[in-house]
Amino acid sequence: MVNGRVRIRQLPTDPVANSLTKVLVVDDVNPLNPEYGVVKWRDASTLGGGGCSSGWSLTGTTAATAYNGNPCPPQSVDRVGIGTNAPIAKLHVEKTLPGGTANAGILVRELAGASTAFGLDALAAGASGTNIGGRGTAQNAGRNYGLYGNGVGGGSSWGVRGDAIGGAGNIGVDGFASGGTSAIGVRAVASGSPANIGLFAQASGTGALAGQFSGDVMITGPNGLYVNGLLYPSDANLKTNIQPLPSTSVAQLEQLEAMTYQFVPSAAPQADLPTGTQTGFMAQQMEQIFPDLVRDLQFPAERDSMGTVIQPAVPFKAINYVGLIPYLVSAMQEQNARIDQLQAQLAQCCSTGATDSRLMQQGAGLGSTGLATDLRIIPNPVAANTQLRYTVGTPGRVRLEVSDGMGRVIEVLEESTRATGEFTYDWNTQQLSAGTYYCTLFVNDEPLVKKAVKLNER
Repeated sequence: MVNGRVRIRQLPTDPVANSLTKVLVVDDVNPLNPEYGVVKWRDASTLGGGGCSSGWSLTGTTAATAYNGNPCPPQSVDRVGIGTNAPIAKLHVEKTLPGGTANAGILVRELAGASTAFGLDALAAGASGTNIGGRGTAQNAGRNYGLYGNGVGGGSSWGVRGDAIGGAGNIGVDGFASGGTSAIGVRAVASGSPANIGLFAQASGTGALAGQFSGDVMITGPNGLYVNGLLYPSDANLKTNIQPLPSTSVAQLEQLEAMTYQFVPSAAPQADLPTGTQTGFMAQQMEQIFPDLVRDLQFPAERDSMGTVIQPAVPFKAINYVGLIPYLVSAMQEQNARIDQLQAQLAQCCSTGATDSRLMQQGAGLGSTGLATDLRIIPNPVAANTQLRYTVGTPGRVRLEVSDGMGRVIEVLEESTRATGEFTYDWNTQQLSAGTYYCTLFVNDEPLVKKAVKLNER
């Protein structure tokens, strides 16, 4: 074997001996024949980082790659791909499994029961640019989670915890969901004791925000939302096309019906609707009067851990109660203006001794303290027909008239002389449009005014 060549005629047929620790090796140089090495045996545990074509090193019992001490590529500046030959990150893992099979690009578990255990610990540090500790993207499936964390057991368990420390613009957890009908940027669930918190965010300092939501936010639960204060962007510099609210808001508000009601929990189990007696308005009625205050929404479908729908989505109408405040203010201002106008007309009437433009002769008049009169409008709000029921406490001249919202007399309903007693006038309002009107009863020139609201006929 001076030339380093060995011919083996027959290999042994014995089973593989897994317990053996020696391997055949060939020296790089044969002193007798430099073209060939010498065949020898060697302990397998001393092989070290052999096999540079693989780029892996064996350090003791640990396999390592992509570090400066590696005798073979890749080095620390290189990338490592598993399941791909074109890695785009320091460690790029790709795995495609048949549909319906759970899979993970990287699966990291810490189950040692230590006092602090991390399923996945990612740290990004840098003086400039954008640092992201961990980023997860899921797409195309029926139910996608960009990042899913589940903290179970223990006194303090975090499914996902993000700490942002340092300069301005830091974000502890950033969740982004787009597309699909059930996209969730960040999902947090807390159950059990009263002190459990699904998602906790804290900010300190002037102008710091514990959380920012760009888009609509839905909050369900029997107790709603607990807040110490609410602020709404209302800077004039953020607005354009600023116009006064139409003055018809009084008539519109008077068509609203305040209700008491109870929710039906089974109508939307995933919404956790509050129990007990509630107060508010019906969205369908609000939509007819103030359509800009009503929106069509839906409670998202509820799914189990495998993505199967267990409660279908439930569409519903929602009211912007805060948006109702400007209408209330406008109605108050309009009503005050009308009251001032009526008071001025009454003052002029009393100073001239006339009741209207027809200069009806003033009667004896016993003064307001001597009148025991009453006027009721039943029903009110009125539809096509209603009744004016009035009581005359002092016999004399009686006059019924109707004025519009600006105080102008539009109709004289009745003029007569009455003894004391109760009387009824059937009032047909079909010719009147929807709005607010004022019915005035004069008894011996003493006025009594009551407001009547005409509804739209449906």
